[in-house]
Amino acid sequence: MKAFTLSLLAGTALAYPGMSGNAPPGEHHAGIFKAIIERAGERHMEAEVEWLKKRSLLYPRQAPPPGGPPPAKVVLIGDLQEAGTGGTAVNDAIMGCFRNQNGTTCETFEEYTPPKKDTQSCEKDTCCIWSYIKDDLVPLFTECDGTCNDIARATVRFGFHDAGAWHQNLTHGGADGSLLLDPEEVKRPANAGLDRARNALLPVWKKYKGYGISAADLVQFAHNVAVTTCPLGPRTLTYIGRPDWKPEDGPNQDGLLPDANDLADNLINLFANKTIQSIDLVALIGAHTAGKQRFFDTTQANKPFDSTPGVWDVAFYSDLVADRTPEGTFHLPSDGKFSARVNGTRNAFLAMANGFPTDNSAGQIQWNGLYSKGYVRLSLLGVQKIQSLTDCTKVLPVPVKTFSGPRALAPTCKSIDYVVPDVPDETTGGNGTVSGGKNGTIFAPSAAAGPSKTPGSTESPTSISSTVPAQATTNAAGPSRVLGGGLLSLMAAVLAFAL
Repeated sequence: MKAFTLSLLAGTALAYPGMSGNAPPGEHHAGIFKAIIERAGERHMEAEVEWLKKRSLLYPRQAPPPGGPPPAKVVLIGDLQEAGTGGTAVNDAIMGCFRNQNGTTCETFEEYTPPKKDTQSCEKDTCCIWSYIKDDLVPLFTECDGTCNDIARATVRFGFHDAGAWHQNLTHGGADGSLLLDPEEVKRPANAGLDRARNALLPVWKKYKGYGISAADLVQFAHNVAVTTCPLGPRTLTYIGRPDWKPEDGPNQDGLLPDANDLADNLINLFANKTIQSIDLVALIGAHTAGKQRFFDTTQANKPFDSTPGVWDVAFYSDLVADRTPEGTFHLPSDGKFSARVNGTRNAFLAMANGFPTDNSAGQIQWNGLYSKGYVRLSLLGVQKIQSLTDCTKVLPVPVKTFSGPRALAPTCKSIDYVVPDVPDETTGGNGTVSGGKNGTIFAPSAAAGPSKTPGSTESPTSISSTVPAQATTNAAGPSRVLGGGLLSLMAAVLAFAL
């Protein structure tokens, strides 16, 4: 495993800032990357080396410390400080995650039995109410065949877009819940289709906001529950205590979210300004393994990005490095550009694909750790008082490490129709304080309905197709999925959108 990891990182320029040699500064790295390019059989070798030099990815030579290359620089965010310098236990755990090359410390598997709801014991335990929220979310995210469904993948993308609207020079934005609280945010072209995820989460927030939860926490918590609900998904460190977006904060800036047509270099720079390194970005892109597209190419709407969208596997990486698009699937141009880059990002794609389709392959283990590492950082962007957060990872579902259920383009079970009621659409200036809004119908069209005509728009039918079972289901090799009492009557099934 160690040899495999070093092989991955040796091809990643950002992870190797300066290696020893007798050549002039920078030239030793140039020789290394020439060799990598030659071995890969690629042309335009000198152009690739110059690309690396111009982007300051080739550093002056320096002697590496014993035992390997120096660790990549860790950019501090919020009030984080180096571990062991007097910070809180949460601080040290997060810094341990950030400094772990493989992200193995960014997942935990502690189990938890909450006190009874609506008791003093539960009120005193920050994580208690989140365990009950999890109980409502898991059946909402679980397909009747044990895979994760379209609502789950919508929620994954929702968490990304809420946290990703931030860069280092901003004083607000990031993981603040604005995508849930401000109905205008989902109308941005970059957020097309996310109104369906918002409609699914709004009833959950309305049900629990009286317990003092924040929408900002709910968005990121729901992302982590959705990922763990997908078979093979990681159990990522999960923190509670973020403040909510307020109307006086104003709207998020434009241009903070990725463009599916953009060059890999531009996306790397975009995320570098969010303090996310290229290797972490490659891991985060892998969430497309459970995604579908609706708006990028409407002639191929609802196609998934790999052939097993209900399973959190590495088929996405395997298909891209092989330049393979299985029948019924779709690849975004930006994903292909990442997988084709010789310096580092292609090597990372190859590493993630290693061992597919074995559930516990080296690539699957590598990806889960690095995805968790990247998402812990993403989920904390814009949060100022990180050290005072509470670790509630223990309430997440038990992860499904092996999966013997079906792996197909579409669910292998029948759907159930639910009548969707009219529910007021409220925005808030904090935990449960209504500051305005407008009425709307919680509705998500079925896959057959095709993409919405206008990003952020809603449609008017009174019933939808949902694959959430009417009774408790059991995920193969996983925990029992029990329906939350009465909550599903308010839920919108999200059956087609882009991740």
